[in-house]
Amino acid sequence: MRSLFLVVGLFAICSVLGGCPAWSSQRINYQDVSEGNPTLVSGLLPQGVAIGDVTSQRALLWVRTDGAAVVRVEWAPLSLWEQASKMATVVAPVSRTAFLKTDAETDYTLTIPLEGLTPSTRYRYHVVVGPTESSQSQPPGKPAATGEFVTLPDEHTSAAVAFAWSGDLGSGGRCRRGVDGYPIFDAIHRYHPAFFLFLGDTIYGDHVCPSPPNEPGADFKATTLDAYRLRHRYQRGADALRRFLVETPVYVVWDDHEVRNNFAGPYDEQMPAGRQA
Repeated sequence: MRSLFLVVGLFAICSVLGGCPAWSSQRINYQDVSEGNPTLVSGLLPQGVAIGDVTSQRALLWVRTDGAAVVRVEWAPLSLWEQASKMATVVAPVSRTAFLKTDAETDYTLTIPLEGLTPSTRYRYHVVVGPTESSQSQPPGKPAATGEFVTLPDEHTSAAVAFAWSGDLGSGGRCRRGVDGYPIFDAIHRYHPAFFLFLGDTIYGDHVCPSPPNEPGADFKATTLDAYRLRHRYQRGADALRRFLVETPVYVVWDDHEVRNNFAGPYDEQMPAGRQA
């Protein structure tokens, strides 16, 4: 399949059925939470986090720890965090997961459902990461990430929505360059899209990214599970992409270069490794 340059479109869609009530996806500056504004510890989530597959009542949060660890996520509507921050003796009523362990089998990744959400509501989440010996009586270590997202309207509500779309990231020898890696994501972020459609070729497993001029780490073709995982980690090492994914919900589909050019679907011998990665 012909490689394309990264192209972004912003669209506004307004349904005439029932009008278009306001649904704001504008980012809100973080305020102190009830326990104080957490100081994030770098390095605990080396590839950052990603919020995705958001509906009116549910979202998925992806994380990857630096080795085996315990993860806990807590979340609540932004309004509750803000109310609690104004009252020093009040703790925000939040939902939280159990202590979840990462391990080598899944490359230390977790996809965590955040459920029971309210439509058209801005949520804030916090991710805490600690050692594997953490227990229910001893909370895991340190705050590793925080972000916000807005749930979709319910199925009976028409609303205006602006979103971005693109695909084909890091092809033809043009891959991550500099700390930001893919600065176009900062440009998209400034529009505060409600969500981002990532339309495939999220990696180019069958292309080589020479270094220099690119950042090192992708100067090989992926054919094994470990190699595919390395290529995905390479993409997530771009600071601009990490900043984007922490609070812009993403819906992702495959194309072909997640395995190799024009691969033969489930009949391709490399498909199992590419899919598992």
